[in-house]
Amino acid sequence: MGDLAWNDAYYAPYNSSWTSNPVPNVIESGNKIGDITMLNSAELAAAGFDLSSLGQKGSETFGFKFAKSLLPIGQYLATLILECNNDAIALRGETTKIIVEPPKEVPEPSSIFGIMTTALILVANKFSKRYQIKFSKHKN
Repeated sequence: MGDLAWNDAYYAPYNSSWTSNPVPNVIESGNKIGDITMLNSAELAAAGFDLSSLGQKGSETFGFKFAKSLLPIGQYLATLILECNNDAIALRGETTKIIVEPPKEVPEPSSIFGIMTTALILVANKFSKRYQIKFSKHKN
C-alpha cells in the first residue's frame, strides 16, 4: 500500500499463497479513542449524500461518521481501505482548534421598553417642572 509495490519484501509473507496466508484485515492492537457510527443508504441520503451525480447507485451503499473532536489538532494523514489492499484511500487534512465564545447577552424587548418608558417619564417630568416655573413667573 502507499508507495510499496505489490512485490515489495514487506508483502513477502502474503505473496506466496493468498488462500493460506491472507493479508491481515483486522487491527491487531491500539488504543480506541472513540466510536464510529455506521450509516445506511437512507441515513446518508438524509445527510445530503447523493451518488446520482456520479451515475452510481448500489444496493449495499453504507457510510460511517465519527466526532471531529476525535481527530488530532494539526495535520493528519488518514488511510481508509475499502475492500482489499488495492482499494486504499489516503486523506490528508488539517484540523484547527475551534474556540467557542460565550453567547453575548442581548437585552430583552421588555427591558428596552421599560428603560425607554422610564426615560420618557423623567424627561416629561423635567419639562413639566420647567414650564410650571415659567408660568408662575408670568402670573406674578
